[in-house]
Amino acid sequence: MLSVTVRALQNRRRLAFKLSPSPEIFHASIHATLEGLPGVSAIADDILVYGCGETTEEAKTRPPARMEAL
Repeated sequence: MLSVTVRALQNRRRLAFKLSPSPEIFHASIHATLEGLPGVSAIADDILVYGCGETTEEAKTRPPARMEAL
C-alpha cells in the first residue's frame, strides 16, 4: 500500500486504518483474483476448486488444471 505524506511517499505493509474494513478489502481482492476462472470460487477465507463433467474421468482431471491456472 502506497501512502502520500507531507515528507515523502511511504510503502506500508499494513492498513493505515482500523481493522474493521480489512475483511472487505481481503474478500474484494480474492474475488478479483479468482474472477474468470471456471470451477474456482471463494467462500469466506477459503478457495474452493471443484470439477464437474459428464464422466468421472473429466471431473477428476479438471481440478489439477484449475489449480495450475490459479
